[in-house]
Amino acid sequence: MKNQFLPISPSKIALIFLCFIAWNTAVAQFVEDFSDGDFTSNPTWFGDVDEFIVNDDSRLQLNDADDSSSNVFLATQAPTKGESSWEFWVKMDFSPSSSNFATVYLGTENADILGESNGYFVKIGGVSQDVDAIELFRKDGNDSELLISGLEGGVGTDPVEVRVRVTRSATSEWELFTDLGGGNNFISRGSANDDTYDLLSFFAVECRYSSTRSEAFEFDDIRIDPLFVDQEAPQFQQVTALDANTIELIFSEPLSVDLSDASIIINNGINVSSFDLEAGAIDQVRAIVSPALVDGQVYDVTVNGFKDLADNAIQNESQSFTYIEEVFADPYEILITEIMADPDPPIGLPNTEYLELYNTGNRNIQLSNLNLSNGSASVRLPSLILFPDTYVCLVDAADFLLYDSSFNPLAVDNLPALRNSDGTLTIVDENGILINGVSYTIDWYRDDFKKEGGYSLELINPGAACQGSENWIASDNLSGGTPGQQNSVFNFQFDESQAKLISVFPVDPTTLVLEFDKVLDLNIAQVSGNYQILDGPEVSVVSILGTGRSLELSLGSSLEEGVIYSLELLELVDCLGQAQENIQQITFALPAPALAGDLVINEILFNPSSGGVDFVEFCNVSEKVIDASTLLIGNITDSEIDIVNVEVQSLIFPNDFFVMTPSELILSEQYEIVNPQFLHENELPSFDDDSGNVTLFTSTLGVEEIIDAFDYDKDFHNALLVDENGVSLERLSKEATSQDEGNWHSSAAANGFASPTYENSQRIVLEETDGAYTLINKTFSPDQDGFEDFLQIRFNNLDPGQLATIKIYDRVGREVNVLANNELVSNSGAFLWDGSDADGNLVRMGIYVLWMQVFSPQGEVEVFKEAVVVAKQLD
Repeated sequence: MKNQFLPISPSKIALIFLCFIAWNTAVAQFVEDFSDGDFTSNPTWFGDVDEFIVNDDSRLQLNDADDSSSNVFLATQAPTKGESSWEFWVKMDFSPSSSNFATVYLGTENADILGESNGYFVKIGGVSQDVDAIELFRKDGNDSELLISGLEGGVGTDPVEVRVRVTRSATSEWELFTDLGGGNNFISRGSANDDTYDLLSFFAVECRYSSTRSEAFEFDDIRIDPLFVDQEAPQFQQVTALDANTIELIFSEPLSVDLSDASIIINNGINVSSFDLEAGAIDQVRAIVSPALVDGQVYDVTVNGFKDLADNAIQNESQSFTYIEEVFADPYEILITEIMADPDPPIGLPNTEYLELYNTGNRNIQLSNLNLSNGSASVRLPSLILFPDTYVCLVDAADFLLYDSSFNPLAVDNLPALRNSDGTLTIVDENGILINGVSYTIDWYRDDFKKEGGYSLELINPGAACQGSENWIASDNLSGGTPGQQNSVFNFQFDESQAKLISVFPVDPTTLVLEFDKVLDLNIAQVSGNYQILDGPEVSVVSILGTGRSLELSLGSSLEEGVIYSLELLELVDCLGQAQENIQQITFALPAPALAGDLVINEILFNPSSGGVDFVEFCNVSEKVIDASTLLIGNITDSEIDIVNVEVQSLIFPNDFFVMTPSELILSEQYEIVNPQFLHENELPSFDDDSGNVTLFTSTLGVEEIIDAFDYDKDFHNALLVDENGVSLERLSKEATSQDEGNWHSSAAANGFASPTYENSQRIVLEETDGAYTLINKTFSPDQDGFEDFLQIRFNNLDPGQLATIKIYDRVGREVNVLANNELVSNSGAFLWDGSDADGNLVRMGIYVLWMQVFSPQGEVEVFKEAVVVAKQLD
């Protein structure tokens, strides 16, 4: 890289501008033909001075001794204002290309020629031979706008030798003239009106070149007429505190380096110990003050004697400022409080993505040292002081003008894209410390309509920022969101609950992954001494995973197979500083492979209520600890095969439940979740509302092991149900087979029609019996309260091939219902009577007779009769 203007030393700047002052007072036009063989004085040029020479033909020539590709410039002060004329000669000893061309800056407002300067320039070539032209552009910072284009292909020759004239009238009418032979026979190439910039201070030439063109540029015969003669003193425009002991003063134009007559006076007992021009920014002055400025204090600053380059001095001008002590954010001091990931279709807001940040603390937070990431792209936030209890709306710079000031928008170049259905957003400081993180899913909307687009996700309670999905919901605002303002669902209440360890999973014998229900204080969470494995290996290293709700523990030695360990948490603090009161303890073990019969299907909801989700519950009936992530679950029928992997890394202990659902949030809203540690979010196969199959199996090296299977049917539900939507089927006995229709019944109304994560509302513990037939609950009350809601007729150890007919009669001998009509029964199974008649209506309370006839393949007939009672629970 070549030396640019900014690194020029203050002493050299002083020399340059002292020369400018002397020269500027002597002439009213600018003429430079390099006939004196020098460009270091009369006038003085600055920039990449080591890369240029005045050659033997008295022309300014590029002379890059390193032969390296680059772009370099030389600039000089040549102020113009209003009606002006520029003329110059350029030669390039080659045919221009996109990497080899010249640029002549007619005038820029400041000395940052190649950077954030504004002005006008002429570009010579830079595309390809057949379209290369001489073009006039307006420069707007780092952007440009074409005003006039000359003859296409006019500079597509080898070499290029041209003379250019540009004029600007008093009414801002620009006209471009060229002589493509380098002479004085100018032809007008067009005109344009533009009054964007008036006073222009610096003229410059730029060479962009590859290594083979490092000496192939020449410039000469530069004439600018008339030069602007400045007779007005500079204006004191702004003062800003850079820190408690440094202020920056900004003036309307470049200042003289002669500060001998200048002074700065500040009220409230503040002394100015020294001041000088900013290096590379000669319209700015930096001053050192003492004692330290006070946060929130208003100061008046008065200046005298500062002179511009024409020796015009400023007299007794003042500006005020309020010192704001800005600091950098601590973890969770800045929160992501609103996410507009899917703005289409727009409801009442611009059709663009945005993020909202909120300062929860009592300090003035500078955002410029924070990085926002979506996991694949990261961006540094712009400089902005976010005051306490204040919101800011982050929008892409391209969309900034779509948001008025009421939204408090902040333009962010290349704002990371927000995924519609799910995503992880993190804000970290320059040291990589997590300030805030959110991993959201589309279920967080909790509204089927709003999740389709146009509505934002809003944080409900900033005082519970360590929580997850339960603290987010779709915006209630009629516009679809509240960017830069307090959320429509805002409900502040400090969360005093303690963080809980949900699960421990051994990834391998020396690595554990811990899952918590809240985000943790990461400094405390990373202290290995806070974790103790009783009678087990020591924890050597703790690593943070994701947004801080998961940890990875590296162990000093290996766990042993077949041993159940206990992990104790000695100290645990959430992200807002809430500490645990008691030591938490949780068990874990290296898991064993699941075999047939180790797990049983215990409950299924295949026909959820409107807006609800399916779920399937398993129970570990073995003595093993089983890794859920080794399982697959499918709906396998003659017409359909739909299989999904269990993606959850979790241990299923003996007698524990494991519930899978596509949305933990939605299921938790519709049913009581007694044991949330057993609830896991995972895709499920598509379950038909009428009938289907649930098959649980493992697959190792292509060999499948079926653990359990159940062919469900809506007819298994209680016939007395008015509405089967949202009612699960519960397994009655873990000992009986899953494919036994009589082993399933509708979940009780008293339990909310489902019991995910805890014992079923309808369950029977089978006892040993000598008889072939057993009645469970001869007296029952079919009121869906979960207590003796049905009559179960069980078969025990029957010979194969037997046919059964089962009927219900009332006390006068009338047939009420037929439970089985000459049906083949298994050697161990059951039939249920739910208290309904043949039309599906509830029978009256009273005594009924169960009549059963069983035929054996040998022609033997056995008849069984028993009185049963349909009762009603007393209030």
